[in-house]
Amino acid sequence: MARRVWHSWVSGRSAPWKENGVEEKSAKPDEALNLLLGWIRASHKLRALGQEMGAMTEGGRGAWGVLHSLVSEGPQTVPQLARARPVSRQHIQQIANELMAAGFIESLPNPAHRRSRLLAITASGRAEYLRVRDILLQHADTLFAGMDQSDVARSRQMLAIVLQRLDELLVDVPIMDR
Repeated sequence: MARRVWHSWVSGRSAPWKENGVEEKSAKPDEALNLLLGWIRASHKLRALGQEMGAMTEGGRGAWGVLHSLVSEGPQTVPQLARARPVSRQHIQQIANELMAAGFIESLPNPAHRRSRLLAITASGRAEYLRVRDILLQHADTLFAGMDQSDVARSRQMLAIVLQRLDELLVDVPIMDR
């Protein structure tokens, strides 16, 4: 995989990515920063909506995200769930404890590791997951009403690229307990 290098914004001009010595066109720094800040604001508002819908644990943690991972990817260990986010194992363990107490997930033996058990969704957990997913789908219809489908698809592509680049930047960053 080619390593991408971000050029400095000191010059005040667009800061392109370079891949194999070829520059890619980039947004101006202030436009990119405003977009990132907008995503952060949207994330905070979606978190508030999630709390209102019951998609968060009592402590404000993203329970629905863990349920989504278990539905879409099958049983996983706490460390696997933590690496995918990235958050600390302790953070995921707190969510898992609350979800187990509610009966939404269960702990199963892990044939690959004696001490790191697998978390799996229960029938009531799947029902809760679907309840929140249906509410999210209704909100998505409202949030994206009147928008061109190709713009939504392009936005998803841009977000995927930014998330991939964040993963690359975070490779050597230690995860603090959140």
